[in-house]
Amino acid sequence: MSGWVVERIQIAYVNVARYQPLRGGTYLPLPANLAKKKAIINVKNRDNECLKWALRAALFPPKDGKDPQRPSKYPVNDGINYGGIDFPTPVKQIEKLEAQNANLAINVFGWEDNCVIVHQISKKEAKVPRINLMLIESGEIQHYCYVKRESALLFYQSKNKRKTLLYAVLNPFLKSRLARESQKILQWCERQADKDRDARGGEKHPFLPKLQKADENALCNICGLRGFNQEDSRL
Repeated sequence: MSGWVVERIQIAYVNVARYQPLRGGTYLPLPANLAKKKAIINVKNRDNECLKWALRAALFPPKDGKDPQRPSKYPVNDGINYGGIDFPTPVKQIEKLEAQNANLAINVFGWEDNCVIVHQISKKEAKVPRINLMLIESGEIQHYCYVKRESALLFYQSKNKRKTLLYAVLNPFLKSRLARESQKILQWCERQADKDRDARGGEKHPFLPKLQKADENALCNICGLRGFNQEDSRL
C-alpha cells in the first residue's frame, strides 16, 4: 500500500461509444466493382429481413430465371426455423440459425477495399450444401445478398493479369481432397530423401528439411491456398 489518500476528484471524463454489431437490414445497392462481377442476387426487400430474402433466393430460384431481385419471386413460407433470430440479423446469430435448421450451412462474406473478406464460415459437415451470402454495408446499414456464382466472386484480376481462385476456403470437399493429396506429396518426398541418402552413402542431405505429417493447411500453403480456420473469420 502506498499510503496515499484521495481527498477529492475535481473532474472526470467518461467517453461512451455505442456498440454496433454487424447485422443485415434493409436493401442496399451493390458497390460498383462488386456488381461488375455479376455474382450476386440482391433482393430489393423493403423490410429488415434481408437475411430471409437472401436465403430464399438461394433455396427457391425463380423458375423463369427472370427478375431474381424482386421479393415477389419468392415464397414467404420458406420452411426455415427463425425462432430466436433478430431482424436485422447480426452475423453472430448465423450459427444459431444453422443449429436449429439441419439442412442449412451458411458462409458469410463481406466487401472491403474492393476485396472479398470473410465474416463467417460454416462448421457443419461437408455433406450439407453451403449457401454463400454477401454482407454489404453503408454507414450503419448492412444488407445480406445471395452469392449465386462464387467462382465469379472469388476470381480477381491481379496486376500481372494472372487470375487467382481463392476457393479452398469455401469448399470443404476441396480441402478434404487437398489433405489426402498431401500424403502423396510427403510419400514422394520421403522416397526422394531415401534416394538421396543412398547416393550419399547413408549421409542425410544437409539441406533436406525434416518431413512431418502434413495436415490440410500445410498443403494449402504449399499450393498457395491459405488454410482457413474459424478464428480467422472474425475480421
